[in-house]
Amino acid sequence: MEPPNLNNDDFIYCKYTSDGQYTVSFAYKALITEQAIIDANVPTRFWRQLLKLKLHPCRKLFIWKLMHNALPTKELLLNKGLQLSPQCVLCKRHPETADHMFRHSEVAQLIWKTGDLGLHPSMNQHIALQRWVPDYISCLQKNDRHRYEFSSTVFYSTLWAIWLARNDIEFRKMNVTPHQILNLITWRTINGWMEKARIDDMVGS
Repeated sequence: MEPPNLNNDDFIYCKYTSDGQYTVSFAYKALITEQAIIDANVPTRFWRQLLKLKLHPCRKLFIWKLMHNALPTKELLLNKGLQLSPQCVLCKRHPETADHMFRHSEVAQLIWKTGDLGLHPSMNQHIALQRWVPDYISCLQKNDRHRYEFSSTVFYSTLWAIWLARNDIEFRKMNVTPHQILNLITWRTINGWMEKARIDDMVGS
């Protein structure tokens, strides 16, 4: 290994390019490549179904961020160089990743099992979160067509409620219980369907 030249000033070096130079075209190609890798695993039908649901736009944006690994979880913030505790605020034992927070933490598993869907997320631990979400939505459509829209709303509301609870604990220092999260899911689902009925009435009138 060649020793460093101490007579030279420090300079910015991009380790991902052959000449060490960072360019806009390189950044664009990197983003496109990463986008293609992530989107290649998500069926186009999943996005069409999500857009058709009468969900609040902020919840659809949340799902988009979740599927693109863009939620500001502690894992993501640590990878960006921020100095903070990696501990999950829901379980206070394991590092906070999106997969852990939404599926594998004790709080998340209790929420899924005791909620309206009676889901057991630990059964498919080998499947990545970005694969698990569209797979479950696809199963809902195949096996529960008559209640698909309602069940998928409950599913997305559960993810959303876990994220809201996490933020309340992290930033507002609130003591949020699983029972409160379940109540929030019910309220969000009912509120969403009332909004859907209001929109349907406006369209029909």
